[in-house]
Amino acid sequence: MTLTELRERTDQKFEMIAVCHDTENILFAVPIPGAFHLHHITTETGETVILDPMDDWMDAWDEYAAKLPNRRYRTRQLADKADKLPTNLPIITIHPWESAMSLSTKGTRLIMMGDDIRTHLDYKDDKLYYDGREIQQSDLDMLLNIPNAPMPSAEKTDLQTLRFLYGTLLKKYNQNIEDIAQLIGTDAKQFLSHNVTIYIPDYVKALGMSRNINQDTVNRIVGKISSYSSLWGIVETNESGRLAKGYYPVMVFLGYEEADNTITFTSPYMNRIIILIIQDSIKRDKGGSPLRKKSGQLITRPSHSFHVKPSIIKNSSEWAKDIVDVICALMDKAGDTCPHIRWISLFETWFTSPSCQRSTSMASKVS
Repeated sequence: MTLTELRERTDQKFEMIAVCHDTENILFAVPIPGAFHLHHITTETGETVILDPMDDWMDAWDEYAAKLPNRRYRTRQLADKADKLPTNLPIITIHPWESAMSLSTKGTRLIMMGDDIRTHLDYKDDKLYYDGREIQQSDLDMLLNIPNAPMPSAEKTDLQTLRFLYGTLLKKYNQNIEDIAQLIGTDAKQFLSHNVTIYIPDYVKALGMSRNINQDTVNRIVGKISSYSSLWGIVETNESGRLAKGYYPVMVFLGYEEADNTITFTSPYMNRIIILIIQDSIKRDKGGSPLRKKSGQLITRPSHSFHVKPSIIKNSSEWAKDIVDVICALMDKAGDTCPHIRWISLFETWFTSPSCQRSTSMASKVS
């Protein structure tokens, strides 16, 4: 039995596992459940020392291993803490947050953080650090020179998958919106580290990926999620008539757990955006108190469009995806009236999309 096979068959923790270097099979492990006649000690340096002959340990291990189930399937029941995934991609429609999940050039938006800055930055407890020294948001503003922030290529910035991950966070919030709405008033930033756990087979199914899940599949998913660490988000808020900016990392990959086939991540930026959207979507009376239905349920205004299926992620045309997002958001904003959009608005959407920016850049180099 190899280490991989052992993990598939039991969750039992061992202090030490002896492995044959030639075959990679386990010779024995310490302690062995049920083998009370065998003894071991742990030294002050943390080393595990067996006090009985090795042959006795190997015999006891063979007996223990023979009783283990052939395979411990990593079903969703094992991943009981995994969060539910969205069936559709959320597109923000509430003002002024419409551009929050786009590479817009103004307003609350996503930006590419260059390696020359990102590798020096750290974000802990809602504080920014540059080479270990705490800095203010205004300091980062000067470092970034935001108007000239580099536009990432469409190939490297898959915004639709990022919106799917945003939808997973949003779905988790919406399941507890009553409790969250009450807590926001005490400290809205307490949700910055709110995390999500994804069961990989659910993720693969939702995005229409191959159902043949192997280590390469896991590596690709981890790589995709981790790639968003190069993105940061700018949050623009109105503080007593003054424009205030906040900077938050878009993605913090927390880990992959092989035992239950799950991936966990958090996003301070998306958490911040969702909380602000929840605050703005709750209808209030003139005194600022939330309005409620007779049932006691909060009265909220629409904040997202949910017409786009995750299957759009497989479409290779980035600008076409952007156009679909604009039209779907417009349909929801129009409500019962007939939606209208000027052709110039669609052109501007295409012209400012990452794919068009990249094409324009390449054309200028060729000419």
